[in-house]
Amino acid sequence: MWDVQSGKQVRVLSGHAKGVNSAAFSPDGSLIITASNDKTVRIWGANYGRLIRVLRGHAGAVQSATFSSDGNWIVTASSDKTARIWQIDSTEVLRGHTDGVNSVAFSADGSRIVTASADQTARVWDAATRNSSVVLRGHADDVVSAAFSSDGRRIVTASKDKTARIWNADTGAEIGVLQGSAPLRSAAFSPDGTRIVTAAGKDTRIWDAISFSAIAVLNDHPALSVAFSPDGTRIVAGGGTDAYVWDAFTAKLIATLHGHQNVVVAAAFNGDGKEIVTGSWDQTARVWSAVTWQNVAVLTGHSSSVTSVGFSSDGSRIVTTSWDQTARIWDAASGKQIAELRGHSDHVNSAAFSPDGALIAAASSDRTVRLWDVRVATMSTRDLVTEVCTRRLRGLATLTRDEMRLAGYSDSTPEMNVCSSNQ
Repeated sequence: MWDVQSGKQVRVLSGHAKGVNSAAFSPDGSLIITASNDKTVRIWGANYGRLIRVLRGHAGAVQSATFSSDGNWIVTASSDKTARIWQIDSTEVLRGHTDGVNSVAFSADGSRIVTASADQTARVWDAATRNSSVVLRGHADDVVSAAFSSDGRRIVTASKDKTARIWNADTGAEIGVLQGSAPLRSAAFSPDGTRIVTAAGKDTRIWDAISFSAIAVLNDHPALSVAFSPDGTRIVAGGGTDAYVWDAFTAKLIATLHGHQNVVVAAAFNGDGKEIVTGSWDQTARVWSAVTWQNVAVLTGHSSSVTSVGFSSDGSRIVTTSWDQTARIWDAASGKQIAELRGHSDHVNSAAFSPDGALIAAASSDRTVRLWDVRVATMSTRDLVTEVCTRRLRGLATLTRDEMRLAGYSDSTPEMNVCSSNQ
C-alpha cells in the first residue's frame, strides 16, 4: 500500500506463500482483496492491514479477484479453468471439539478466537482462516470458560477440575495453575492483566496473575459468572437470584442487583462501564445502570434458560444465548430484539461479538462454534430478499431441495424462487 501524494510505502500485506497476481480495494475502501499463485484469495482490512479471511477452493493459481459494486460479493478467476463467486456475508461453522463447546471469546484485536469445551480442552482459532492453531491440554474435567488477556498473549481457562490455568496463547504452553476448592465456572483477566478473578460458587477469588497467589476471597455470595469493569476497579458476579458488584481492590460489596426470578448465570459490563447486563435461568436478561444500580430494561423472548450475555464494543447491542438453541441480538437502549440466530442443534452456551461488531461467535453443546455476520443477521426479510434478488446471480434465488425441507416444505412442493412475484 502506498500514499498517493508522497509516494511512500504505507503498509505491506504479508501472508501469501507464492506470487500475488492482483490486488483491489472494496468499493468503500475498507477492504483489500489479493489473488495469488498459492491458490488462495485473501481479504485484508485496509486501515491496519490485518488479515480478515482466506478463501480456499481453487485448484490452481488465482489470477484475478474483484469485488461486486455493492461490496458484498467477490468474483475470482483461476488457471484451474473456473471462476468462482464468493459471498462475503456468510455463516461458518468451526469444528474440532469432540464434546460440547461451553465458551467462546475473541482476542482484543479480533485476530483469534478461543473456545472451551467439555472435551477437557480449549482451542485457539485463527479468525481469518477459521483453523484451530493451538490446543490447550491439561485440565482433568470439563473446561467451562476461556478468555484472552487484553494484550492477547495469555489465555485463562476455568474447569470443573477445580483449577484455572494460564497459557501462552501463541504456543499453548501452560504458564501457571490456580488451585481452587470447588469446581470453577468462570475466569477472567483484569484489563491490565495483573489480576485474575475466578468464580466457583461461594469460593470466588481474586488472584495475582504473576505470582498465581490468591489476593482476596469474595465468599459472602455465590458466583457462577464473573467479569471486570473496563477500568478494572469493579467486578460483577452472577449467582443465586441476584448479581453482585464488588470493589476489585478492597473486595467490598458495592451493590446488589435484584430482579431475576431464578439463578443468575451470566453478567458483563458494557464498554464504558456504565451498564451491566445479566442473564438468568428465568429466561430473561436484564440491563442495569452501573451508576444508579436500577434495572433499565428487561430482554424477554427466549423460551429457556439464558446462558450467556455480552455487549458489542460500542455498547449499542447485546447478544444472549439460551438452551432454546438460539442466540439473539438486542438493542441495548430499548431492550427490543433485533435478530434471532438459529442453526445450532443443541443448547447454545456462549456468544461474543468480535471487537469491530461485525461478527458473533456462538458456542453450542452440539460441539460446534458458528460465526454469524451481524449485518446480514439483523436485516429485515424484505431487505434481505431485495438484496439477494437485485444481484441477479444465476441460481441464487432458487431454494435447493434441502433448504426447502429445512423450511418445512414437503418433497412434493415445486421448487421455489424467492424472487418470483407469484411466490
